[in-house]
Amino acid sequence: MRMRPVFSYLALVATACLVNWPGRLVSDSRDMLLQARGVSEFNNWHSPALTWLWGAFTPILGQPAGALLLQALLIFAYPAFVLLAPHGKELAGVHSAVYWGVRGLIVMALIAACGWIIKDETLLGLILCLLLALLWLVSSRAKTAALVCALLAILILLVRPTNFVQLAVAASIAVVFVLRTSHARVASLAAIALGCGLALPATNFLNRSVLGATDAHPERSLIIFDVAGISTRIDRDLFADLPNWPTTEVQRPWNCYTSAKWDPFAWGNCREYADLVGDRLSGDAQGDVVRWWLSAIVQHPIAYIQHRLAHTHRLLFRSRSIVLTARAPEADNSANGQVDANGFQAWKPSVAYALFSFAALIVFSRPVLLLAVFGCVALLIDAWRQRRRSASPDVVAVAAAGIGLGNILMLMAFGVADEGRYLLPTLMCGLVGILRWFDLDARVPRAATKRRARMFASVPLRQLPRWKVSSD
Repeated sequence: MRMRPVFSYLALVATACLVNWPGRLVSDSRDMLLQARGVSEFNNWHSPALTWLWGAFTPILGQPAGALLLQALLIFAYPAFVLLAPHGKELAGVHSAVYWGVRGLIVMALIAACGWIIKDETLLGLILCLLLALLWLVSSRAKTAALVCALLAILILLVRPTNFVQLAVAASIAVVFVLRTSHARVASLAAIALGCGLALPATNFLNRSVLGATDAHPERSLIIFDVAGISTRIDRDLFADLPNWPTTEVQRPWNCYTSAKWDPFAWGNCREYADLVGDRLSGDAQGDVVRWWLSAIVQHPIAYIQHRLAHTHRLLFRSRSIVLTARAPEADNSANGQVDANGFQAWKPSVAYALFSFAALIVFSRPVLLLAVFGCVALLIDAWRQRRRSASPDVVAVAAAGIGLGNILMLMAFGVADEGRYLLPTLMCGLVGILRWFDLDARVPRAATKRRARMFASVPLRQLPRWKVSSD
């Protein structure tokens, strides 16, 4: 292993911790850490496995510093070993400045974003580690690399079980593009379908039976949000179809529904909905509630599609903030480590943080997000064209594009809030894929022999980035 990427990795982790120390909590992550300390009930409303992971360094560093170190260790492996690693290129002038400037800007933005202790940041770190492990697997075909990929995929599912969508999309695309025989494709797609079918019950079993988390019925947010959206569009209160529903005691769903999020039905004027549906999910009527929800979708597909498209449009184009910004209003309130009674260390912005946060405001912007989405689509089109020419596409770029688009599909089907942070995997996977597309070493294998060097030299210049390429 080259030592330079190792030193870069340690330096990035140390910089991220120093700039963001001790980390910034939001209400969700604060609740998870309180559960980890036994202050509140340990349940599966948030990821129990992630609650356990965040607590790995608690005895040494306390919180939220322990969670900050864990996130930094996950997030900066790919940047250190790929984005900032030497690529054997000979660049000069403007090309060199742009090439390394873009990569450096992304790394600086990640340093600022790493300070937010939130499951979407940890999820991003796991996805970047998965892409790095996939790169290791493609280059070495080692069984250890395959095992690491499988372990990371399991952890991604445990962070949010619905992430099976993005993993399934990425795996299916890779199977279609990489495997050459129909038998291998069918067998692989069948295995992926089986894994998708087992994802939700398996994670539920692990959370409740192995980790011991009580069932808080997190699915009620999706059920309430979908049925409220359908009811609003057909102008009929479908909640009244539930047995003993107190129609006269609660507001009608369209008085509280917004395509942005389900929050009004938990903390707003319709807060009674969360308890009413939750009580039914906790009792013998759980199966009836699920069937009622699914039947509402089947019977009113147009209204459901309109509801889901409106939510996705708001998420992509009208969300309050794109992914993470340095100016989020939660940075200075009591939910971010200011409550000393619970042992959380307070965070105060520093001059160094201001520099990195400026890079975050650029990278985590809506134009860059839309560029990343377009890049995911373009990468898959380019990979398909390479496959038609019997060329091998870049598996890592294809996987990144698949995860990025799969994340959007997952939010289209299961999203219940329009916070831009949910699009963090899409943005970063799109940027990673675009960088690999422009990285000639990723698109065309380096010439290790004279024959491959002649093949490399025969590629038309218009297909290559306009910089001088070494053919070593």
